[in-house]
Amino acid sequence: MVINQSRDLREVLHSLAQFFAHESCGKCLPCQLGTQRQLEIMGRVIQGSASEADLEALRDVEFTM
Repeated sequence: MVINQSRDLREVLHSLAQFFAHESCGKCLPCQLGTQRQLEIMGRVIQGSASEADLEALRDVEFTM
């Protein structure tokens, strides 16, 4: 994937979160719940309403997955 400076990286990451949430096979719980949680948090990041707790939760999801 090539992304130039004209793209908003937050929107790119939200699109990736949508893709992985949709494509998850759902067989393992960390991935099944983690991809949905990522998508929720990235939605708040794009809206500008993400809290520090959201960012910490995103780090926790990353570690678990």
